[in-house]
Amino acid sequence: MKIEPFVGQPDIQRLLSAFKRKKVDRVPNFEVLLEDQHVQKLLGRHAGNTLSCGGDPAKGVSEGEIGDIDKTLSFGSALELKSIELYSAMKPTVGASLAGDLDRIIAQEEAHRRKLELIKAF
Repeated sequence: MKIEPFVGQPDIQRLLSAFKRKKVDRVPNFEVLLEDQHVQKLLGRHAGNTLSCGGDPAKGVSEGEIGDIDKTLSFGSALELKSIELYSAMKPTVGASLAGDLDRIIAQEEAHRRKLELIKAF
């Protein structure tokens, strides 16, 4: 299987169309990213540029915030679940080729969620 590089820019209209179960030209994968403001709200402090553009890479969780790891893992798991629900809802609205892409993305999201839950249980 050959994976082709993505050419083009994220398009919020593509994501909104998918939410409305309208036909889209491709799976809206990069339109849903965690931006600095989301991470700041979660951690309660500025964590740097989470998208690693503009020269200020994310700093992550500091040593004093280790107690909040359960909260962070729970958030991550919930986010993965919402992604799974979104992509599952999109499947009936796309063609067979894109549905296959969605199946692969859903499988990855499910694997990520299982890992987060295992780490949280540890």
